[in-house]
Amino acid sequence: MTLSIENLTFGYNGRAVLTGIGFTLAPGEIVTVAGPNGTGKSSLLKCVTRINPVRSGRITLHGKDTRGMKRTDLARHLGYVPQNTHSRFPMTVFDTVLMGRRPHMGWRPSRNDMDTVSRILSELGLADLAVTDFERLSGGQKQKVLLARALAQEADFLILDEPTSSLDLKHQVEVMELVRKLADRHNVGVFMAMHDLNLAARFSDRVLLLHRGKVHGLGKPWDVIHEGSIKDVYGVDAVIAEAGGTRFVIPYPGDRNGGPV
Repeated sequence: MTLSIENLTFGYNGRAVLTGIGFTLAPGEIVTVAGPNGTGKSSLLKCVTRINPVRSGRITLHGKDTRGMKRTDLARHLGYVPQNTHSRFPMTVFDTVLMGRRPHMGWRPSRNDMDTVSRILSELGLADLAVTDFERLSGGQKQKVLLARALAQEADFLILDEPTSSLDLKHQVEVMELVRKLADRHNVGVFMAMHDLNLAARFSDRVLLLHRGKVHGLGKPWDVIHEGSIKDVYGVDAVIAEAGGTRFVIPYPGDRNGGPV
């Protein structure tokens, strides 16, 4: 059971945005796509979820081409959490998560749908917020609710676009620990876009580094993230330091020859 992207190419207005992208994602694995702004991270996620039509190549779920799947069938396998989500109407946390059951529901939610939402809210520590208006939540709380909604789909894979965007340090770590927990305990495959290389390296099994719409590197985080790749992709000088058994990226100003000023 895998999600496979094979030689994917995407573009618009005659301009190529992504070229020759290929990788596979297994259940329980976290793969993070990183790279500068404008390199195609969000576009790649939208291609995987079929929001963006691919120009060539194909995307398969368990060997089946997603282009031949109905939207409801695709939603049973892929849960998508975009960067920003706003409710147009007042909606409680419970009802927001219940929306994730749409691919499985008839005209009305069943007892199983309601029980599934209650179980997920309890498991993610959100039960006390069940009747709270979604729009009254903090940024970190909203992100957890959106993850709960995606989990309610009982999908095999979660597609997350910048899950820590606009969150403070505490909530960044909490959300990423939750994502890791979902992968490990629920055997959910996670494909996400992130800017923060340190968070990506800490919580991911593999990192896909994009540069100008092409794969610059794909592999274990610290095999892909190093001084050379950071310089090539971001145009920034950096060192990889270590403290407490953890490695992390430290960027620093450099001159035109690549040395420190």
